[in-house]
Amino acid sequence: MTNETTDEIQREFRRGMNSVDEMERGLRLPVGCAITEKSSDWFFGVCPVCRHTFREGDRVHLKAEGYVCHEDSALGCPPETDRTAISSDPGTVFEFLHGARSVWATSEQRYLYALGPDDPLVAQPADHFGRHICSVCGHTLRAGEIVLICPCAAHEGRNAGRCLVAVHHDPLHGLYCYGDWRPRQFQLHCPATLRKIGG
Repeated sequence: MTNETTDEIQREFRRGMNSVDEMERGLRLPVGCAITEKSSDWFFGVCPVCRHTFREGDRVHLKAEGYVCHEDSALGCPPETDRTAISSDPGTVFEFLHGARSVWATSEQRYLYALGPDDPLVAQPADHFGRHICSVCGHTLRAGEIVLICPCAAHEGRNAGRCLVAVHHDPLHGLYCYGDWRPRQFQLHCPATLRKIGG
């Protein structure tokens, strides 16, 4: 290989690198509002304001400073626009579950809870700690969602809980995590300690 060939290869390489830099500059996120998709760069990342994970369908605001945050006051991220956030009323969901449990209490139904805004599983974590997450999908738990709480926590009193492991079981919000994980049978072991729970 001659020096001319080597120089030519280096020039071509630099030209290619410059064109990649130009493409990347053109692909920077635009400032403004967007809806999260599975292909979004921020999908499954954590919002720096509310510390919830970004899910498909979440409305977000792309900041000029180069970061993304939710645009949903229900999550603790006030909207930058005048649009109002849509969320389910946890009180209504709780009343429905309580009524359904009293009439149709399968072993699984006893452990279903509608998460309220003051629920310990939804509360803002202390510094340097993450929020509680669904043990199956890994997304943070949000007020208004229905979760199945680990049988050991429910057995010993909802807030006395040993582990407070929770799994989404909320078809209305498109969260089929429990059905995906245990499609045919109810979990009779604590997923955190593997201890058998009396049914």
